[in-house]
Amino acid sequence: MNTASSQGTNKHKRISSQKALKSGPGVHETALNKSALQPFLEKHCISCHGEKKQKGSTRFDHLDYVVSDSFEAFDYQDILDVLNTGDMPPEEEPQPEKEELEVVIKELTEGLFTAGKNLTSRGGKVTMRRLTRREYAATIRDIFGLEPEAKQIPVDEGVQNFDTVGVRQDFNSKHIDHYYDLAREVLKTSFKLAGKKEAFAVVENQPEERTNGHVQKFLDLHAHKPKGSGKVYRLSRDREAYVSLPKYKTGVYLAQPIRHLSYGFKIDPRAKYKISVKSGVYGQVAAFRRYVRLQEGRSENLLGVIRVNGTEDQPTESTIEITPKTLRDRIGGYVAEDRSGAWLSHYLSFIERYEGVDAKKEGLIWIDSFKCEGPYYPAERSFFDQLLCPEEPTPEKPSSMVWNDENVNELLEKFTYEAFRHKEPSEDFLLGLNEFHKNQRALGLSFEEALIDTLAVVLSSPSFLFLNEDNQKEISNKDKAIRMSYFLTSSPPDKQLYSKFHQGSVSELAQRAEVDRLLAKTDYRDFSEGFASQWADFTRFDNITVNSKKYPTFNMGLRYSMKQEVINYFQEMLRRNSPIATLIKSDFITINAQLATLYGIPNMTSNEFISVPLPKNSPRGGFLSQGVFLLSGSNGERSSPTIRGMMLLNRFMNKEVPPPPPNVPELGAESDEVLTTRKLVELHQSQVQCASCHRDMDNMGLAIENFDVIGRWRETERVSRDEIPIKVAGSFADGKTFESYSEFTKHLVGYEEKLARNMIESLLVYSLGRDIEFTDMSHIDEIISKTKEQNFRIKDMIYAVIESPLFIKN
Repeated sequence: MNTASSQGTNKHKRISSQKALKSGPGVHETALNKSALQPFLEKHCISCHGEKKQKGSTRFDHLDYVVSDSFEAFDYQDILDVLNTGDMPPEEEPQPEKEELEVVIKELTEGLFTAGKNLTSRGGKVTMRRLTRREYAATIRDIFGLEPEAKQIPVDEGVQNFDTVGVRQDFNSKHIDHYYDLAREVLKTSFKLAGKKEAFAVVENQPEERTNGHVQKFLDLHAHKPKGSGKVYRLSRDREAYVSLPKYKTGVYLAQPIRHLSYGFKIDPRAKYKISVKSGVYGQVAAFRRYVRLQEGRSENLLGVIRVNGTEDQPTESTIEITPKTLRDRIGGYVAEDRSGAWLSHYLSFIERYEGVDAKKEGLIWIDSFKCEGPYYPAERSFFDQLLCPEEPTPEKPSSMVWNDENVNELLEKFTYEAFRHKEPSEDFLLGLNEFHKNQRALGLSFEEALIDTLAVVLSSPSFLFLNEDNQKEISNKDKAIRMSYFLTSSPPDKQLYSKFHQGSVSELAQRAEVDRLLAKTDYRDFSEGFASQWADFTRFDNITVNSKKYPTFNMGLRYSMKQEVINYFQEMLRRNSPIATLIKSDFITINAQLATLYGIPNMTSNEFISVPLPKNSPRGGFLSQGVFLLSGSNGERSSPTIRGMMLLNRFMNKEVPPPPPNVPELGAESDEVLTTRKLVELHQSQVQCASCHRDMDNMGLAIENFDVIGRWRETERVSRDEIPIKVAGSFADGKTFESYSEFTKHLVGYEEKLARNMIESLLVYSLGRDIEFTDMSHIDEIISKTKEQNFRIKDMIYAVIESPLFIKN
């Protein structure tokens, strides 16, 4: 075989091959499957690359099938590359059987993938990492009681699995400038609000006062113009139809001239508010059209999705509670029907074509009013507000700031201690802050302006931006409290946790009580949003563009609801301390009305996500039947058994799938025919380079083909103009067969230990901020043994991770 290996690489191989005398692989070495590889190379390669003959100056007769360094990895990679491209063995030489070649390619691919990870091992060392975007936001809220918009915070770059992994985080001088400027904005807002409290109020907006006025103004302007067939005529016709609607003067119809309505309210960003929409439907609308979305500002961020349950004559009011994520004193955005397309008529024509709905009979959504209630302040004021203005304010009487140039040193020390997560700042750092404040005052800045600049230095320093743990073999009690708090809540420890761990050693029982308390503070929401969203790979989900013509019922609000389903499902699992197999199959789902419509669950009108029991024969239940998983396992046009199978292997069988070799064609590229998904997969597997990895992947992915791209159950697949019955039959790698999706999930539960191992490893990566390495395996095995007796319950796994020696290792 002729490879691209250099003379230097071969020289290294001849030297390193002497290690074949050893009994087994070392710490960073990876043993390849010698029994599978050696006979193949001797049969097809050694004659041209052996002791007597070395084509391309390459020989394989001294291979020991253990990868110890990158030089050896490159040589085995050369072999794999020429096998993948079909360049070797040469045409004039005897060719291997397809099955034989498939085994060798698979063993080399998986072996080199493992070797790559082992060679980059850091021996379990935790790399100092900076706060992620969500951790930064939560930490700012912990100190100031408010937080900036996500787009204002530096992005988390290089995220592959979890955003907490330090070795993949980037940090440079631009980040420091960015954080300093952002800190100044946070401090300006916080000084402005310090010692103040707004009175509770209910503010109601009548949208027709402004919106319908624009419609009438257009008609009045063009009333005397001649009728034609151009744009003005079409717009006039739409508006004439609009003003003829029965409740035009007391509300707004989301009809042809009006796609969305704007709303806006004055707020205190430190408080919560309730936003209500009073609405109904005019005429009859399809079930999936009864939803409006509340957009935040001009972005695609949503505050929530509301089902319109009422009618024009009897409108209903739906309420969403929000915690503003802004430094401004005003919130606003849009309310719109959850649909795509600029024109309602175009949207209706698509649903008529693809959903079988008679668009001519479709009615409209009518909005009566918007309402904002608040502020609802937290029980305790923020640290910063209490620091600046210790006296409790009231709406009638603000509290005064107690600091000035004479006592500013004490203020700087207290603020820095809190910002540095109860770690004493050095004397030099405090002296430097004091001098910086004096210099700013000497430049003519007011006390407050100088203080803003000075405190911004604290908030852009490494001791705030980084989780800077003690450089010891094991972390201190205080660092353990910090690590535990960011793991469970994405924010710093509260007073009780600091106090508990400051006392010294904490018993296992007391520690578990603190875990329960921290998780329950937000009803498991903080943990689920931080961890579950990444375990379920929301990044991939968000990057899938759905064909809106083929799937017109899928829209922005439905994407939002699908993500909330995952988060709420994890919350429910934590409340129940459910076994990990609940991710495979469960007798309940956690959904809102919009998902109930999509999934075909009757009698569900709640805008809240609630746990709904399932009948025994339902295909729903577990993560595999949720929209996030199913849409992520597609290309937005059609389902992909390969992608779904890869996700299954990765998460549920704890098997990382190596990336595909270069120049492998896309699924279906080999045929000009319109084929079923199963036929396309079989055609793809006919290539030996693909079959080596795809057989297990695709078999598992095909088991879920009864779910379409956006998560609806189906018995047939549309191919051209025909509806072809979906065949689910397949088998697992160990030979277990299945004939239906329900059989597949029953068998998959039997592999729950693999799912448990993946979950435990994921929890460790997320909490420690580093990748799992082979040196961790004995500890992971202990966690498996510890949680197996109770069927790998989810909260028990969290306990076991925190109690593991890995959790306090630095």
